[in-house]
Amino acid sequence: MIDIDLINGIGCFHRTFADFVTGANPPYHRHEDTYEIYLYIKGNLKMYVEQHCFIPSPGTLVLVRPNELHRCLVLDNSPYERIVINMNRECLNALSSEHSNLLTCFHPDSQNTFRITQISPSTLTKFVTYTDDFLRYQQSDIWGKDLLAATCIIRLLVLINQCFLFCKGEKFNNIMPEIVIETMRYIEAHLTDGITLSGIAEKLNYSSNYLSKQFKIHTGLTLREYIFDKKIEAAKSALQEGMSVSNACTTAGFNDYANFIRSFTKKTGISPGRYRAEHD
Repeated sequence: MIDIDLINGIGCFHRTFADFVTGANPPYHRHEDTYEIYLYIKGNLKMYVEQHCFIPSPGTLVLVRPNELHRCLVLDNSPYERIVINMNRECLNALSSEHSNLLTCFHPDSQNTFRITQISPSTLTKFVTYTDDFLRYQQSDIWGKDLLAATCIIRLLVLINQCFLFCKGEKFNNIMPEIVIETMRYIEAHLTDGITLSGIAEKLNYSSNYLSKQFKIHTGLTLREYIFDKKIEAAKSALQEGMSVSNACTTAGFNDYANFIRSFTKKTGISPGRYRAEHD
């Protein structure tokens, strides 16, 4: 049975802006419990997902999993058109069947952490049609709107899965500077080591000033903000796995327990203990 609340809870838009402004350097952001589907249609921008940066072309389809850092940097006032769909795991599971799991495209067997493909013009036309039909039924009051909307979104999700299951393995040029990639990888590997800007710069053979500026330019975040964000995410993962608050504090690289409690609560709006209980 289709749950109308699930259908209404799907975030979806298809928009074109003639003067879209992201700001000079918008920072990375993440969605905790949301899967994002992004279809680029036209414009002039760079897209960032974790350690990847690329310039999309019409028909570039990108999938972003929960908690993955991402951002779009719009480069000028060219008309910017895209489709963005946000859904949670509960909704994707509810729309799936025993034989067709609609989460497959987000979690492929290959374990490839970056999900991007280029769809054909004919597939792009179908994608836009299904999306616009879904939006029309989602916002209408006609009888059967729930079934009609569900049919459209299921067709769209099946199309997306087919795009990734049968893609030709296109190679996208990652234009993220090596200095940023190296820095992110180093932080990931040494999160519990009490890392500092000077320490990272020394290990990677860059000056602290140069490293700091390059990281800010290409992520919109200071190194301190990025490290703090990664620590909070590590703590959340540990708490979701049932780890005690004190052990999550250590696992995430926080040296001061009281500071961990304050920092976690300020960042998430909920204490570590309550977060653990709600994800038990």
